Amino acid sequence: MSNSIKRKDLNQMLHSIKNSLFINEPDKRNNILNLLEGSRFEEINEFYSKIIISVNSEFVKEVLESNEFKSEFRKSSNKTLNSNYEVGFVLREDWEKRNQKTNNNNIFDELEIKQKHRNNDAELNNDLTLSNFIAVGTNTDNKMVKQAALSVSLKPGDWNPFFIYGGSGLGKTHLLHGIGNKLKENFPNHYIKYLESKDFKDLVYDSEAINTKKVNNITKDILSYDILLVDDIQMLQTLTKAKEIFFNILSNFINEKKQIVITSDQYPEEMKDFEERFITRFKGGVLLSVTPPDIETAKMILAQKLKKKDSSGGIVLADDALDFIASNFGSNVRELEGSLGKIIFWSIVNDRNSNEPYTAEDMANIFEGMTTNKGLTMQRIVSVIAKNYQVKVSDILGKSRKAEIALPRHLSIYFSRKILNVSLMDIGRYFSRNHSTIMSSVKKIEKESLRNESLSKVIYDIRKKLISKK
Repeated sequence: MSNSIKRKDLNQMLHSIKNSLFINEPDKRNNILNLLEGSRFEEINEFYSKIIISVNSEFVKEVLESNEFKSEFRKSSNKTLNSNYEVGFVLREDWEKRNQKTNNNNIFDELEIKQKHRNNDAELNNDLTLSNFIAVGTNTDNKMVKQAALSVSLKPGDWNPFFIYGGSGLGKTHLLHGIGNKLKENFPNHYIKYLESKDFKDLVYDSEAINTKKVNNITKDILSYDILLVDDIQMLQTLTKAKEIFFNILSNFINEKKQIVITSDQYPEEMKDFEERFITRFKGGVLLSVTPPDIETAKMILAQKLKKKDSSGGIVLADDALDFIASNFGSNVRELEGSLGKIIFWSIVNDRNSNEPYTAEDMANIFEGMTTNKGLTMQRIVSVIAKNYQVKVSDILGKSRKAEIALPRHLSIYFSRKILNVSLMDIGRYFSRNHSTIMSSVKKIEKESLRNESLSKVIYDIRKKLISKK
């Protein structure tokens, strides 16, 4: 359906919708039919998933927009049209003025758009490339996501959408810029758009407050690109208008086989405020996760970051110092960078002799009091809980449904989620269970701990053990 449907067909649709309104409530039916007298079906806007009905007076518009009438009209129209659209009522006079103005002004001049796209290189960080994204060691997830990123950069549109998820600070934004830079290198004539979700949100709502047409312009602009890189999509999940617009952009890119890459801090089905249609789209292409680096990879990342931050080479880290930092701050790249910043600052304040390598003992002094919950892994969590309940680690990770095993397993899953903030999917992979089972375990402990004082005490004691030992 589109706004190019013939007038007689739109009129027939409106007639059919009217016939299904309040069938079992005669009084309400008469009221709404009287209000709709002289109304006109103006448009079925696929892009915004909206049906537009014009009416003759502001009073009628206000009454029809009341929850009861609008809800009934929406239900009847979607049943008649086999759709899932919102309904908008407009004053006939305003609609006609708007259309006349739109026809007389071509806001989007193609040459102007293309010139703008040629100047968008500043949106990509040239320092973030796929070649300097470190994915080695035993971390197969990160090796796989890097390989997929390279494949997308060679054949944009084949893997669509490419959805990358994982915790904060693990390199999702690095990958996104890396893909953009590689695409720019491989396809110099492609127009690439890097879009932070928070900026998209601000554009939509700021523009809508001024003029709805500006929102349309923003959308048209985004659709004119060949490649779309979207960072932190989870930030849109509670924003109805922004989601509505983004869904149509997403669908357009997929249908047109134009590459779209999306990152998120959460696995798609963890984002409860995204409707099923979003989840289906997100999972319809390639879905991969980035995970915390192993110790050896963290040390390589450290060496790379240190070289960049300390270009003079004045700071040298001994192997045991590298091990200390990687073990305590290796849960994500952002923490590794933060730890290096602290070392550099400490060396300046203390006028450290540049020829003397830093040792693990030096690290313990620099980071005193800051390493209580660092270096914790799911393995460590399961081990501590198994010891606490005097059961085997293999039983917790196994299939036993016995009560004496089920509770330690639920707690292991709960702490993996709450302390490490590992995604449900990755926890599920470790415990050999699907993400819905993992989510159920977390909720079970959350709920039970509120009403069970002894369990609450157990949780408190275990948490202390987990964050006070390595």
